[in-house]
Amino acid sequence: RHGLRAHFPARGDGPVRLSLPDGFAIDVRELGPRGAGRLEGRAVVYEHPSAGASFWTATEAGYEEWLLVAAPPAGRPLAEWEVRGGTLRQRGEAVEVVDSAGVARLRVTAPLAYAAGGAAVALRLRRSWPRSSSHPR
Repeated sequence: RHGLRAHFPARGDGPVRLSLPDGFAIDVRELGPRGAGRLEGRAVVYEHPSAGASFWTATEAGYEEWLLVAAPPAGRPLAEWEVRGGTLRQRGEAVEVVDSAGVARLRVTAPLAYAAGGAAVALRLRRSWPRSSSHPR
C-alpha cells in the first residue's frame, strides 16, 4: 500500500480518512451508506439504502470498496463520493487525487463489476462537479 492508511468511521455516513506517511490526507464520504459499520470477515460493511451494502477491504495495492447491489438505479450513478483535502482529476478511466501543487497522490479505479450469474458488467468511474458550486470535488 506504499504507506497508505485508512481509518474507517463507526457509522456509514462518516468519512473514510485516507492518509500517506508524509501527512497528505483526504476524507472520502460516500453519499448513501447509513448505520453502524460492522466487520464481516476482512471487510468493514456499511448498509447502503440504494445499493444494498458497501464492503471496504485492504489489499496489497491499497483499499477497495465493493458494492452489493440488488438492482442498479436507472439513469443515476450507482454511488457518489465527496472528497475533501485534494482535488480530483480525470485521467482516462481513473480519477486521480492531486495535492495543492497538482501532484497526483492517489489513483482511484473501478476495474471490475459482476452480475449475479458472474458475467462481467461494464462500468465507469468519473469525476463530476458538486451540485451546489462550480469547484471540483
